[in-house]
Amino acid sequence: MRKAKKLLKFRDLSDPRAAEAVTNLEAAIRAELLKRDQHYIVERGQVISVDPFTGRPLAGHRLEWGLHKALEAKEGLAPRKTSGMRARMRYYHYLGLYSGLAGIASSAKDVEDKLKEIYGLRVVPIPANWPTTLKVLPEVVYRTRKEKLEAIVQKICRLHEFGQPVLVDASTTQESEELSKLLKRRHVSHRVINAKNPGEEEDAFASAGKTKAITITALSLEGVDIELGEGVASLGGLHVIGSHLHWNKRHDDLVAGRAGRRGNGGAAQFFLSLEDGLFRYSDSSKIAELAGSLGIQEGQAITYEPVHQGILEVQRHAEERRSRTTACLLRYDEIVARQQDAFYAVGDRLLSMKDAARFDYLRSLIDEFAQWLVESVASPDVAPEQWNLQELERTLHTFRIPTQSETLVGQSRSQLLERVRVLLERRLEAQRQHLSTWRGHLSVHILGRRWASYLCLVEDLEAPYTTQLCDQGDSLEKFKLEVVRAFNDLLVQTQNELVSTILGMVVKPRCAI
Repeated sequence: MRKAKKLLKFRDLSDPRAAEAVTNLEAAIRAELLKRDQHYIVERGQVISVDPFTGRPLAGHRLEWGLHKALEAKEGLAPRKTSGMRARMRYYHYLGLYSGLAGIASSAKDVEDKLKEIYGLRVVPIPANWPTTLKVLPEVVYRTRKEKLEAIVQKICRLHEFGQPVLVDASTTQESEELSKLLKRRHVSHRVINAKNPGEEEDAFASAGKTKAITITALSLEGVDIELGEGVASLGGLHVIGSHLHWNKRHDDLVAGRAGRRGNGGAAQFFLSLEDGLFRYSDSSKIAELAGSLGIQEGQAITYEPVHQGILEVQRHAEERRSRTTACLLRYDEIVARQQDAFYAVGDRLLSMKDAARFDYLRSLIDEFAQWLVESVASPDVAPEQWNLQELERTLHTFRIPTQSETLVGQSRSQLLERVRVLLERRLEAQRQHLSTWRGHLSVHILGRRWASYLCLVEDLEAPYTTQLCDQGDSLEKFKLEVVRAFNDLLVQTQNELVSTILGMVVKPRCAI
């Protein structure tokens, strides 16, 4: 913490003025933790993030909270200019816009409670047309990742000699390429599909069920249906190998379910190591200590049952943590979503108003606008002789309001406020004829620009809280207080800009034809 304060040159990192600097520092730290060819890839001088759920590249998508720029700096690339965020909506709220929702998934029963809680949907199981013949073999656990990958390759080679097709679910693009290198050393023909060549996915899966086919993929297998080649069923069908456990069992069942479809034979087995990414979600030191006490030799699988049970417990904790985080992020997003609806409602109201109603609306803002102008140059905490009346004069001149600062000298603050209010009302009355012009693109442009700027501010405010553990309930309340304050400022600033725009607008007369 001391180093951070010294680096950022802020004594108090909770100071609102330090929000952007803190966000940038956190982004730089997080960028160092992300791994190339796992969390992102670099192609044609660009950082492309990889979808953690599907393994597919997200072209054009930029990571939030300055993380994308931090990755570009990490890779020595020039930061790309961003177009800026105009609006945001999570899938949860987007799906909520539909009048009806429905879907079909082989693993929906496993998340029945969540579908009911979040989307209000119930799950109705449909009986299978064919009896399930899939054989899920016990998982095999090794101490190190290196031993695990070697064991997977040995298993692939044995199945390949027998002629059985193999589908390998790799955890990352990097891991899929490592497995490929090990197979190439053994001169074993295979195909690799990952974030670097997603366009070959359809062709690769079309032949993945043929005799002796070996397909390694780091892409999501959801929805993938592999058709078996001639004679493959007699060989035992497709054999699926998982190189890792996912953060929830539903994804593991989905991977295993690529085999044994339509009543055909098939098998699935997961190969694990105590160095797998899943163990980052929980304290797995006890499992490592237990495994180390068994005297396991290099290359030897861990068969001790308590170790296997401990791994499944880690997966359960990871799933619970992810569920809490998702629920927490939804609560954060709901706050901003409600603000977005309220802000857009202002724009809708302005666009639907008749000129007379729009004029009355603007006139109702004049008092607050006059108050804001006067306070900016004549604060109650400042002596009258120190008021910056020249600045007030310059501001009024931008609205085409002629006045001399000398005529404002000697007035009390209330007199000054009343004088400015009257001048502004007169100017607004003179601009009444231009309201139809102001109604169109100007109001939309102002609202859009202000909201885009606000979203950038929200990102800076959000980052420190969403990176904390979501079980810290007070973080949500603190965030809510900050964004409510920021949103009120946004409304005032937007109203002031709307008024100042119409006051200072000059419409050129149209040329006669």
